[in-house]
Amino acid sequence: MDQQTTPNSAAPQTPAEGPKKNTLMIIATYVLFFVPFLGEKMKKDPFMRFHARQSLGLLLCWVAVMIVGELPFVWMVVPVLQLFVFVLWVIAVVKATQGKEEAVPLLGELFKKINI
Repeated sequence: MDQQTTPNSAAPQTPAEGPKKNTLMIIATYVLFFVPFLGEKMKKDPFMRFHARQSLGLLLCWVAVMIVGELPFVWMVVPVLQLFVFVLWVIAVVKATQGKEEAVPLLGELFKKINI
């Protein structure tokens, strides 16, 4: 039997990526925020710079939550704020692994203004 070639039976195609994105480096950016600053690639790659800004912004939010947590009577809401920042971090990592350049909800637009 001859196998007919139809548009659906063609080899699976990868989504249009444009330039190849270094996903492993982007994930490392969210785990260790200083990683992209170690190389020259960040200065040339706008995708990496975007996620470096998001990572740095989330780190600053985490530090702010920890500092605010030292104030009297505010420590009670710190676990909720920590959970909020953690959820934003997970969202950012998922978007980065998908190759998307989407800002995290609520605070992401502020992070875009960080000058790196």
